[in-house]
Amino acid sequence: MDLNPDDVFHDDEDDPKNDFYQERVSSKELVVYLVDASPKMFTSACLGREKKNLQDLNGVYVFNVAEREYLDRPTARLIKEFDCIEESYSKQIGSQYGILSGSRDNSLYNALWVAQALLRKGSAKTADKRILLFTNEDDPFGSIKGVTKIDMTRTTLQRAKDAQDLGISIELLPLSSPSEDFNVSVFYAELLGLEGDELAQFMPLAGERFEDMNNQLRKRMYKKRKVRRITFVIANSLSIELNTYALIRPTIPDQSGLVAFLWSY
Repeated sequence: MDLNPDDVFHDDEDDPKNDFYQERVSSKELVVYLVDASPKMFTSACLGREKKNLQDLNGVYVFNVAEREYLDRPTARLIKEFDCIEESYSKQIGSQYGILSGSRDNSLYNALWVAQALLRKGSAKTADKRILLFTNEDDPFGSIKGVTKIDMTRTTLQRAKDAQDLGISIELLPLSSPSEDFNVSVFYAELLGLEGDELAQFMPLAGERFEDMNNQLRKRMYKKRKVRRITFVIANSLSIELNTYALIRPTIPDQSGLVAFLWSY
């Protein structure tokens, strides 16, 4: 029986069209965090997510601020500065007034546009792309009136739909203010496409999401991933496949970075 060693011990990683290769690559997660930085938002909170996969990429996009710049990789210095952000908030980051009546500067629209641009890397088939939006403002255009409000609402909803059509999921993590609860029905229900039972269950499920994120801050999680698939050909049309898994992985420095764009309403 003539056997081709290249066919028997073929390296699946060399074939991008291989189903196994697609399965491995599709496990990558691309996430952009949109964080509202208006004065109403700035209360003490622990927002974060422990990375499960060393190949996952995360980005932070802070809106409602006066200036924009690129942040460095998540070094100890950067984490310390970000932790002390409240002390220098009014001088360096946050908007003093939020959205102004009569202004046509749509920060939420711009935030979604930039987040979509950050997630251009990779296709929807090879990566799980998500936008996580943190805000306690349930009516982002509440201070705008008349035709201007209608137009800004329409364009923002269309921008969200365009991102979703490209395979990007938008997830809202609402933060209730001390004086009032978040009302998702005011604006975000239409942006997320929530109706019926989904709308009624949204806020309880959002609370569970925050609990999950807090739990992940306290532990490291490793997925049991396939490393290689070996096919043993016994005879024509008869073969046995062996999957190998990585149960222990070496510690590798994180090569991904955090990016923040800052601007004001």
